Amino acid sequence: MNQFYLVKACLLLMTSLSLALGAMSRCQAELVLLGFGDVRWDRVADPLESPSIVVGITGNASGGSINELEAFNIGLRFVPIDAAIGTLEVAGVSEPRENAAFPFDQTPLVTYINDLSLFDASHDVNANVTITLPRALFEMTLASPEGNALGRYEVHAVPEFTQYFTTTAFDGFSFANADGSHGYFLGTVEVTAIPEPGAVAGLTAMFAAWLCLRRERSLRRDRSWSLS
Repeated sequence: MNQFYLVKACLLLMTSLSLALGAMSRCQAELVLLGFGDVRWDRVADPLESPSIVVGITGNASGGSINELEAFNIGLRFVPIDAAIGTLEVAGVSEPRENAAFPFDQTPLVTYINDLSLFDASHDVNANVTITLPRALFEMTLASPEGNALGRYEVHAVPEFTQYFTTTAFDGFSFANADGSHGYFLGTVEVTAIPEPGAVAGLTAMFAAWLCLRRERSLRRDRSWSLS
């Protein structure tokens, strides 16, 4: 009899562990953090901040049913590549203007740890959402705090600060697309500071006019000396 209860208890424990691990694996495979591709920012045309960048989220087709999304944390790091110089930081964060994941307004909170920008968005339990299609999670713009950013930067979501939460199991889960030591590769930002062709032409014309004026003044000065 004791052996029967022991075996039954072991089976119940194994079943509970199996269900818990199954739920966790489903959560970890369900949601995917979407990248934004390549963004170009011309600091001559827009000196204060970059164009708007949308970070999205979707459900993983191989993950089965999608649990309800309640909140998320994301930590972004900007990695200079190809001899880029200067630094980037997040200038502002806003609710997505189109196709938002959450059906109500709540702008993510942003804090900074050295070169890492941390996003934290907590939502009401009764307003959870189900993610089955690509949705916009948040929008952001970038800035160059020292005004010296130039070149290409990779944008990564750092794994230890990037996770999502569900209402069915309010615990942090990794997104399905972590890829190596840098975490989630989201895209690249190319920062340029090249004057527009029209501006260059205008400066060239002004310089040519200045040279002509200087030469004319020099000729007048020479004539005055010769007459005297």
